[in-house]
Amino acid sequence: MGIVMTVFMLLGIVLLSPWLPAGMEQWRATGVRTQPLAMLLLLAGAWNTFWHGLRNLDNFWGIAAVVSGLLMMAAAALLLAAGRASVTDTNAPSPAMAPPRDRWRISVLAGLVACFLLYAMTLIRLNLDLPIMG
Repeated sequence: MGIVMTVFMLLGIVLLSPWLPAGMEQWRATGVRTQPLAMLLLLAGAWNTFWHGLRNLDNFWGIAAVVSGLLMMAAAALLLAAGRASVTDTNAPSPAMAPPRDRWRISVLAGLVACFLLYAMTLIRLNLDLPIMG
């Protein structure tokens, strides 16, 4: 299941990233195509947090699952809110409202990158029969 969660974290990173190829930027701007992906990210984060994480809080990987799951759900919420705003609002957001949203986006993105690296490096170490944390 670690591979699946790592892939979903990568999906969240790609969708939240400010550095997207031109085609993907148009994808995210419309919000229609990102809504189903954000819902999948939300479900994966909920599973990671509530099914695996909360049942294993006594070890490192249970806590890591809770943290990464909450970050995936936060990323999904940001994506869903951005998609809803792009569909319903015809006016551009005011400059006063943009910086806090961007700070949340960058914070969630940084957390997702950290969790992704933890999971990815652990999967690589497992496949090389090297010791892992936990």
